[in-house]
Amino acid sequence: MKIKIEKDFYLIIDRSQINFKNCEFEVLKFSKDGIFLKLTEQGLKQFKENVLNRTEQFGDSNYIIDFVTKELNGRIEYHVSEHEYDKFEKIIKERNNGTSN
Repeated sequence: MKIKIEKDFYLIIDRSQINFKNCEFEVLKFSKDGIFLKLTEQGLKQFKENVLNRTEQFGDSNYIIDFVTKELNGRIEYHVSEHEYDKFEKIIKERNNGTSN
């Protein structure tokens, strides 16, 4: 299943806040242990654009892009609190039912 993050969604990568807004992911695994995502081809393009166009340029943009695309192979593992899990679970259920927000 694919999801697209349509709002600001920042993760810290190499001490830099990276916004994954408008990035599309394939959900690999979704459990209380965490959310395991992989950027789709479209998501990788948007991720690169977000990194290159960020206003705070702390950290080397090319290093961050290479790290996520080559070393992590576009995979993101996100461990969540119970509250965050409930929010993601709602999104997943809506996607499975054919509705979106």
